[in-house]
Amino acid sequence: MLTEWDRILPDFMAWSKIRLNNTKPIMINQAAGDSETNNNDDGSMNSINDDGVLNIYWSHLPEDVMDRIFSCLPLTSILRLRCVCKRWNSLVQSKRFQTVLAKVSSPRPWFILCTMGRASCCYDPSMNKWHIIIRPPNNCRSILSPCTSILAVSGSLICLGNQVSECKDLSICNPITRSQRNLPRMLQVSLIHKVTMITYPGSNNNWYKIMVSGESGLPTMRSVPYNYELFTEVYDSVTNSWKMCGKPLAEAKFGTDPGVWCNNHLYYCITELPYGMVVFDMETESWADLNVQMPSSLSSPSLVECHGRLLMIGRLSHMDQISPARDQNDSNIPRIIIWELDIRNKEWVEIVRVPTEICRDFSLTLQFYAPFVCSGLGNHVYITTHRNPHVLVHDLCKNTWQWLPSDPFFPRRRDYHLLGFALEPRLDSCP
Repeated sequence: MLTEWDRILPDFMAWSKIRLNNTKPIMINQAAGDSETNNNDDGSMNSINDDGVLNIYWSHLPEDVMDRIFSCLPLTSILRLRCVCKRWNSLVQSKRFQTVLAKVSSPRPWFILCTMGRASCCYDPSMNKWHIIIRPPNNCRSILSPCTSILAVSGSLICLGNQVSECKDLSICNPITRSQRNLPRMLQVSLIHKVTMITYPGSNNNWYKIMVSGESGLPTMRSVPYNYELFTEVYDSVTNSWKMCGKPLAEAKFGTDPGVWCNNHLYYCITELPYGMVVFDMETESWADLNVQMPSSLSSPSLVECHGRLLMIGRLSHMDQISPARDQNDSNIPRIIIWELDIRNKEWVEIVRVPTEICRDFSLTLQFYAPFVCSGLGNHVYITTHRNPHVLVHDLCKNTWQWLPSDPFFPRRRDYHLLGFALEPRLDSCP
């Protein structure tokens, strides 16, 4: 099967034999190592190779050929190309190259762990390593939002705002290119409870929506306990405007669950007893209580979406374990289970249990009530908590488990604000 490099190699080799008048021959060492290289600002490379394998005039290569060559590189290598010279920096940021890159490669999503502050860490599965990403400085108009953090992620875009104090302004950012823009001010919500973002496929990140639920202001002590009213607003990037939608259910307690989009519906798991689920229908712009039976003895439920499948990760106390433990110590270890929602029969179906030895290692540093931080990336489910230095990954197709390398932020940047999302590393600008 031909790779993209095999397809462009004839063009590449043809241009490598060109010699133009009044220019020096350019030589690239194919056997990496034995060359001396000087980088010029115009994109040319003067290198000396004893073997004299290739003579290439990089500064005169057509840009469409360079686009196809660069598009075969990993994203991290493409970002380094921007530091070589002005021409390459301009080429990598051009819309033409973005189009070629989107056709040639579809990078695997990264698992991003974020909390309050400007720094986040992303796990790159293609390189099996963590990257540290520093988001741009806050440029929101509101002076009441000094503690801006990542609230939601979809596609290659992140939504920034303040979920701690009053905030009526949100912004969108691509953490790879560091491009950022402010959204119009929200109509009613000024104290955010939940933010969820969806990017529509095929729109190249140009069409996305953001759903915000929250209060219209800080609570006033008119009654004890305080009864607040939640509002829902939806932002549409096509119209560049906010729209008021149906009010959330009064009894809905969203808790720590960030919510997930699945088949154009937004699902939230109620993380306070009694557990349950609420759903927001984007087409009807209304909320509803999803009458689905939750597993008994459930603790710390968290939702993820994998290829249109709505999954729930949670703990099951030892009092309700179906399979007997091999010894007395194992019987005290809460089991971690993954369920899938059968929307037709309105029930959760158990699909896999984390092996006992993995549960033991995972639960050593945990307290029973510690919430899970989970995300679905393709066919993989990522599971961790703010108290655990490890991230556990389950492959739904191969039914395998693996540990990721320890993230660079543990433990000093791990707290109860920790969130996990799937991020598509792309070079798009903010639409």
